[in-house]
Amino acid sequence: MSFATEKCYTASTACAVAEVPPSTLRAWRNNNGLLSGPAHKGWNRFSIVDLCVIRLVSQLTKRGMQADDACKTAPFIGLSFHSLIDGEHPSRFVWITDQRVVYANEDMTISKYLDNERTPNEVALFVDLRTILSHVMKYIIDLKPETFMSSEDLDNLISKTMADVLRPPPEDQESNDQPAE
Repeated sequence: MSFATEKCYTASTACAVAEVPPSTLRAWRNNNGLLSGPAHKGWNRFSIVDLCVIRLVSQLTKRGMQADDACKTAPFIGLSFHSLIDGEHPSRFVWITDQRVVYANEDMTISKYLDNERTPNEVALFVDLRTILSHVMKYIIDLKPETFMSSEDLDNLISKTMADVLRPPPEDQESNDQPAE
C-alpha cells in the first residue's frame, strides 16, 4: 500500500482540509455515496487521495455544482489523484461537468476544448489537480509532518511539483495559441 492510499486520517482532518463542517461530509457520504466503504474499526479513515477528492468536491460545490453531481466525479478523480501522486498521470488538468470528466492532454488548450470537446449548453469547470493536491499536502505537513513522508522524500516531491508548475509550455504549444500572421 502506498502512502497515497493508506487510510490514516480522521474525518476531522478531512473536514479541515475541505473547509466544511462534519455534517456536510456526513451528508456527502450518506446521501451522495462519496467514498462509501466500510469503516476501519468503527471509525472512518481517509487516505491522501480521499482527502484530495473531498477537497475537490468541496470546491466544486462552492462553485455551484450540485453535491450529487460533484460526488459522482469522485471515483474517476480519485484514480487521477492516485496517478498524479505516483507520478504516472499524464496531465494535471481536467474539465468537469455534471455528465463527464475530460482529461487534458499535453496539446489540449481551452480553445480546443471549447471547439472539440464541449457539448451544447454544457458548463465545464477547469480544475488543476496539482493545486488541490498541494493544498492537501500543505495541510497534512502542517498537521503531522512525520505521518506524511520523510523530509527527504517530501523535499523531492515538492521540488518535482514546483519544477512541473514552473516549467514553461513546450514551444509548439505556445505557437498554437498565437494568432497566425
